[in-house]
Amino acid sequence: MRHLRPLLALGLALAAPVALLAQELTPEACVVERDGAPLADLPVDLGSGFVAQYFHPGASDLVPDGFVMIAECASATRLVAGLPLTETGRRTPEDVLTVMRAALASDEAQTGQQIASALTLIGAPAQLRSAESETCGCAAYYPEAQGDKAPWEETQ
Repeated sequence: MRHLRPLLALGLALAAPVALLAQELTPEACVVERDGAPLADLPVDLGSGFVAQYFHPGASDLVPDGFVMIAECASATRLVAGLPLTETGRRTPEDVLTVMRAALASDEAQTGQQIASALTLIGAPAQLRSAESETCGCAAYYPEAQGDKAPWEETQ
């Protein structure tokens, strides 16, 4: 039994920094930069376990336009709304957040697909995606919602 105590102490010492890092994650840690320029804005806590984050044009090699990603933290379902330039201009991240906030405040439950369709109708084409890992914003605002999902890592 005495031999296990040093191992237990070592295990606790190694686990403490990991737990501390998880507790100290702030929304500011979610703003990644490339060549000194931010690729995204701070994530926004929409309440009820939802977090949104705007990614600037060029933030993703796969998406040339800016986009807003809204994550339902408990399920890891993500709604991604593009902000392409159209004949009438470009929707703003706030336009997307306004639609989402209205859906969350509504007395009528709306599905993710209904919200995606509403965003597409206003010129912010949207789609639902499922993931197996949490987002940085969810890790910062709703760490208790990680569940069985892979934890957010800075390398993602």
